[in-house]
Amino acid sequence: MRAERFNQVLRPLLLLTLLGWFIWLLVSGLRQDQHAVGLGRSAAGNGVDPGVRVLIQNRDPGEPQRTYPKLLVQVLQPAEVVAPDDPLAKREVLRPGAVLLIEPFIDGLVLSSRDWVSGGKDLRWNVSGVVVQPKLQFPAPEADKDGNPLLRDPRSFEAADRRAVFVILPTVSTGGRAQGPYRGSLYASFVSPREVAAVNMLPVETYLEGVVPVEMSPDFPLEALKAQAIASRGYARAKALAAEAGKRPYDLVDGSDDQAYAGAGMSSAAVARAVFETRGVLPLIHDEPFPAFFHGSSGGFTAPVDTVFPGATSVHGRVALKAVMAPHPDPYTGPAVAALGKGATHGLCVSEIPAEDIRKRLATALAPMGIQVGYINHIRVGRKDARSGRVETVLVHHTLAERPLEIPAHRFRMIVDPARIRSTLWTADPRKVEAADKRSFLWRFQTVGWGHGVGMSQLGAWEMARQGMSAKRILEFSYEGVELVQKW
Repeated sequence: MRAERFNQVLRPLLLLTLLGWFIWLLVSGLRQDQHAVGLGRSAAGNGVDPGVRVLIQNRDPGEPQRTYPKLLVQVLQPAEVVAPDDPLAKREVLRPGAVLLIEPFIDGLVLSSRDWVSGGKDLRWNVSGVVVQPKLQFPAPEADKDGNPLLRDPRSFEAADRRAVFVILPTVSTGGRAQGPYRGSLYASFVSPREVAAVNMLPVETYLEGVVPVEMSPDFPLEALKAQAIASRGYARAKALAAEAGKRPYDLVDGSDDQAYAGAGMSSAAVARAVFETRGVLPLIHDEPFPAFFHGSSGGFTAPVDTVFPGATSVHGRVALKAVMAPHPDPYTGPAVAALGKGATHGLCVSEIPAEDIRKRLATALAPMGIQVGYINHIRVGRKDARSGRVETVLVHHTLAERPLEIPAHRFRMIVDPARIRSTLWTADPRKVEAADKRSFLWRFQTVGWGHGVGMSQLGAWEMARQGMSAKRILEFSYEGVELVQKW
């Protein structure tokens, strides 16, 4: 009898022991697998993520503008509104789904919502700006002696669930679309009685999850995504340090002037992994951050940095970048263009642009300099870089001047249309052709590649990763003498 009872007790214990041992082996194996692919390393270095301030441009609708006449914001989770320059102002709380209207007044902001937790009302704050931030935060805030959360830099945290906090709604009825959603916090700043600016404040690592999948396809190999994450982090940090030195109210713009950024919603597991596994890693030159420029397709030869960004240096000006991003052959981009079937977009491109369109765009861009542009008789290559074969300047002959205008090729491309003149690697001089209606003329451009050509070619990174090269090797190829250092 005792033996039977003993067996009844022993058997379950043995089963539990075996089960525990099996689970331990399984977890141990998973940890080893994670460590082998890089997921097992520490998520943070010794430093602190410094955060970033991204200006959200007004696209409601039409050409992007840097301010709004008013902001219409919808919060997606419990949020609070605080005034950084008035610490004594009471924190107002908004319910999930609440809509908040922020309008500039004579010397401050008016905030209107029917969804204040304390009851619907208008608030008039004579402050330079307000922050709409998640109520539940990661990392959690410290509290004062009364248990109230301390006011802190909104770049240092995001929502506790790492999800989006707000969207910007259209305020006109002409086809505008919502912008976002965005993680982190929104800083709405008073610019003038008719203008308010919107700045997304968030940690750098959170920002990168909204940059990498826009600048590079999330389907690219992991090592290419890692290279993009490091380059974008370096660019963002360099811009932030420059903005701090210049006492500017934001670090970056959410568009082609800096890096494409669409907030939350476009990331993927691969992108999140690429950002996590390179957390805090910056590209440095002689221990100094620098803007790590990149582009879509080099066309087989990268561009000298000084022809696109004259006099570019590292953040503190101690290192000239002309040696870091010198022109050099790129044997990887061509195979990537072929393998990905991107010849029509990133290879040889022939574009025909109406002559009058070119004249109008040049006239508008050069008018502030007091330059008028007449009927264009001829467009031809001025100077060429002997190493890369890229066009450095463009000569524009027109009827209002005896001598041609000599315009930097990158600037000419950006003025006319960078989507149609896709690079400064031209295979021939522009050619004037008759339009189909036989009443006007077009200028035909033949280019190879896409983008300004400086630094890392994204398609080249794809091919290098496909050949088994690491993100470190991709970056060393793209930026001569680069050091990769984890700063946080």
